[in-house]
Amino acid sequence: MAEYGAYLPLTVRQIFYRLVGAHGYEKTEAAYERLGEEIARARRAGIIEFGAIRDDGSDWRMPFCWKNAGRFGPVLRRMGGRFHARPSGREVLIEVY
Repeated sequence: MAEYGAYLPLTVRQIFYRLVGAHGYEKTEAAYERLGEEIARARRAGIIEFGAIRDDGSDWRMPFCWKNAGRFGPVLRRMGGRFHARPSGREVLIEVY
């Protein structure tokens, strides 16, 4: 990670191929899965900053529905404190239709 500090955030796949190419890391799906699990544990433990790893492909969308417009405002105000974005250097978009 220190070697590529100027290029952060990196994807797990980028880290995997750097390990394979420069350090003889095993190039298998199982090794890739193990690396992903280790990185996830290191992030949760605070060893690797969340913002250092780019989580491409995790576009989460969940529709919220209300019976009428009058119920929308109070619910949105209560939910407002629950929306958190992990620092990733990417724009966060919340759409309201």
